[in-house]
Amino acid sequence: MGLYFVMSKRFNKRLASDFGLVDLGNGVALNPIDGSFWKKEMLFDLGWGCENGYYRIPLPDFIHLIRIIIANSSDEDVFGAAAIIMQQHPEELLEYCENLILDPKRIEEFGKISYVLKLDHLRNRSPILNKSMQEITADFERWKRISLYAIDLKCRSHK
Repeated sequence: MGLYFVMSKRFNKRLASDFGLVDLGNGVALNPIDGSFWKKEMLFDLGWGCENGYYRIPLPDFIHLIRIIIANSSDEDVFGAAAIIMQQHPEELLEYCENLILDPKRIEEFGKISYVLKLDHLRNRSPILNKSMQEITADFERWKRISLYAIDLKCRSHK
């Protein structure tokens, strides 16, 4: 069990009780050990689809989620944080990554984030609803720059 997230792997858990939580209804559960409240959420896709899981209430903010990934805490926390970033903070992530690649001292930080979030896979991670084609294309070009940097970093690290 992570400090902030709990999640299944290959859908081996579904119910609150599978995670050691007590179901309170409406997607909320209680950790009977520490009295913390948890909210049901579909989390990171490990290749089989988005995994079942819960996050501790209140949900950490974007910067705290990034720190969870960088700290390489439990897998549940790392992949839970990654899922929430992709679902709720893609625009903040884009700006954050753009700033990271401009600072050579933070290459290791970018590498960790890139590895977990698979930033070397070229795609537009930004929302597209209510955006013009020009805005969508501009977002894609920004993500493309991040992906190409991630690919280059990955290739350099394998030499």
